[in-house]
Amino acid sequence: PAALRRLTDMLGDEAPQVLPSLVQAYSADAAALCEAAREGLVRHRAEAVHRAMHGLKSNSETFGALALAGLCRDLERRAWDGELAGAEAALAEIEAECARVQQALHELVGNAEALRE
Repeated sequence: PAALRRLTDMLGDEAPQVLPSLVQAYSADAAALCEAAREGLVRHRAEAVHRAMHGLKSNSETFGALALAGLCRDLERRAWDGELAGAEAALAEIEAECARVQQALHELVGNAEALRE
């Protein structure tokens, strides 16, 4: 909620119109980045996994999803080191956390008054 409040403050009067589209864009990007990471794992391309996790980590930090960002950071480092053994389980955990984050963001944005408090 604190990160969304900061975004809301930055957006000012435009927040009620813009924030839902930002959350929607985050959700779409998150799904695409998870898919890119999964494809990277299937093709044994650590660079693709690294790039996808770096993007998802950064986007998640912006929205205050720090637990998700931490999971992404861990897989990002492993991919950077070329250590993809067990990465499928890590990605499954990331995808599950990502679903929770997206649900929470949609609920918070739906309750825009709570962000102003």
